[in-house]
Parts: sequence; C-alpha cells; structure tokens
Amino acid sequence: MEPLEQLNEHGDWVEVEQDGYVIEVLNYSIRPDFQFEVDGEYLSTLYFETSIGDVDEFIATNGNYMGLAYLSAAGAEEKGRFFSSLKPEDIMKEIYEKTMEDFTMKHKGMVADSTVDYRGYTGGGGFIIPQETSTDRYFKHLYRITLP
Repeated sequence: MEPLEQLNEHGDWVEVEQDGYVIEVLNYSIRPDFQFEVDGEYLSTLYFETSIGDVDEFIATNGNYMGLAYLSAAGAEEKGRFFSSLKPEDIMKEIYEKTMEDFTMKHKGMVADSTVDYRGYTGGGGFIIPQETSTDRYFKHLYRITLP
C-alpha cells in the first residue's frame, strides 16, 4: 500500500512525497487520529475513535488503517516471528469482511477489538453506504489494539 500520508514519530499524520501521479476518487472519509498508551517505556495500547452524522455520500471504511495498525503492532513485537503462521493478507481480508460489525481478533497475545454502532447506513466493498430512505444517520467506531 502506498499511502499519501503516514504517521511520524510523534503519531501525527504527515504527507508522503509521491513519485508519479495520484488519482484520487473523491468520497467522504474519516482519517483516524491514533491515540497511544504506554506502560513504562513500552507501547501497551493504540486506538482510534471515529464518528459521522448524516452524510449522503459513500464513506470509506477504516479497514486499511485497522489492518495496517494491527500488522505494524504485530511486526514490532520483540517476541520474534509473529507472522510465522499468519499471513498479512488474511488479516486484511478478515478486517474487510467485518468492518460493519463488532469483532475481536487475537493472535499470540495481541488483541484487536472493533466496536461499531450505526443507523441509516449499510456496508460493502470497503464503503459505508447511506440508505436512501434514512434521514437520521450516524456511524461510530472504536478500534483498539492491546499488546501483550
């Protein structure tokens, strides 16, 4: 994945210089602001919360952010070969299949919890889709990764 932005050492979003052209499909999206909790010198938890109100456009899910955060946290574990029995593409697939529902993923002591609450939207193809008949829409999402 070639992001237009990435997190710097302070956890803030910064633009990444691109070599070439970028074609952007315009839709409504929410870029999450990651929060971090530490235990002593070590990262113990990272999470983000997003919410939207009544939006008439397709909204990109945070599936990429969820998957990449999970894979990054897992890859940073000092306990060695975290992915020896786990394929990153399986993580991404599992997340994309569940972006509109609550779920928990557990692998080698690391836990990711995703909680969603919504009304007036459906999901599909990486998007949160507004229902045409609804005029009172909202979407709230909490994603939390706890490290062992």
